[in-house]
Amino acid sequence: MCIIAIKPKGVNLPKKKILQRCYDNNNEGAGFAYARGGMITLKKGYFDFEKFYSDVSQVKQGDGAVLHFRIAVCGGAFPMNCHPFVISQNKEELTLLDGKTLNPVIVHNGVVESFRHLVNNDTKKLAYTLGDKKILPYIFDNQSIKRLIGATLGSGKLAILNRFGKILTWGDFEKDGGMIYSNYGFKWDFLYTQYGNIVVYDSKGKLIGYDKVENENIPAEEVGDGGFGYDTLPKKDKNGYVDSVAVREPCDFCGAMKRVRYYFDLESNICDDCVVDYKFTE
Repeated sequence: MCIIAIKPKGVNLPKKKILQRCYDNNNEGAGFAYARGGMITLKKGYFDFEKFYSDVSQVKQGDGAVLHFRIAVCGGAFPMNCHPFVISQNKEELTLLDGKTLNPVIVHNGVVESFRHLVNNDTKKLAYTLGDKKILPYIFDNQSIKRLIGATLGSGKLAILNRFGKILTWGDFEKDGGMIYSNYGFKWDFLYTQYGNIVVYDSKGKLIGYDKVENENIPAEEVGDGGFGYDTLPKKDKNGYVDSVAVREPCDFCGAMKRVRYYFDLESNICDDCVVDYKFTE
């Protein structure tokens, strides 16, 4: 599902435990970018929360910033697929993992509808598309281009940060303590099942219920077993969350029983190892 966390200028970063929850719910790659002094600093490719937290703590109250915590859907869980992406048609900028840029940067929650067929990263493709010289200079001011971005996006959520700290958003966001989030992953604990459904716990560990569609929560007392044939409700263990129904499936490429992702243009379930072997990571 991913979660975007937006820090407008003048707002402090949220407490560590909130960022930890965002990371734990979406732990397949994190990144952030902030605007200061007419320049954007971007850092991404984090697969260790403490390292992420140490680096993101450099963001100051006066900076406009975007943070992103990823669940890999289009493209595997690799550093180059983490957000943010620089909006550019220059390959060096588009693949930037740690550096500075004058161009806006983009973070996304969901699947870009126009690019959902791609094996590779849909958000990277959107960043490249918006980097066209006929589009890039006008993203923040031209209403027609804003509508075009919305149409390309579909039902997902998007944020773009420019070098002056201004932030544009598409989709519905949640506000809390001055921060702006793309869903409730900052306050609830999510557990994902093999069917694409979500089991939701509140911040105290109480089971809220099953969520078939993002942000349309169904209280536990109204759903029973969720209608998905579960014999028992999933429980937490000392290491986090255990989902008894989230079994591994065979990879359509190598046949091994592994965690797989569905790639639309290949119409196949593919494990991350095969994504690397077949060079789907560019």
